[in-house]
Amino acid sequence: MNKNRVKKFIFLCIAVILITMSNYVYAAEGAILGDINRDRKVDSMDLLYIMRHIIAESSEGHKDWLLEGERLQLADMTENGKIDSSDMLVILRYIAANNNQEEIGKEHPEWLEQKEIEIKSFSEIKEEAEAIKLENDKENIV
Repeated sequence: MNKNRVKKFIFLCIAVILITMSNYVYAAEGAILGDINRDRKVDSMDLLYIMRHIIAESSEGHKDWLLEGERLQLADMTENGKIDSSDMLVILRYIAANNNQEEIGKEHPEWLEQKEIEIKSFSEIKEEAEAIKLENDKENIV
């Protein structure tokens, strides 16, 4: 019985190490803006994440649909600090151009552009938010 527990513990430790390493390697490679589910492509599943987030923000239910941390950063396609219909539009354009590169992709090549971003840590985001708040407070005083 004791050997069984040790085997389970070792298996669990190995699993945690492998998962942590795979996340670290992927983060080191950078992240594609819009690839919210981190499957290395921007598609309708990523659009669904944005739609669900917008619904959750505007309603009482489905708070589990709210994006946080890394996913929130990846969903901000317009990089304006909020998730809204403009972010949905950017992904829709990308999907349309990607699925029909002969017509739409040639007419709007800018829709096919993908941007790699650095994922910020929670502390970095918090520091930026505090700096913005201080600036806003100073402007309100003057």
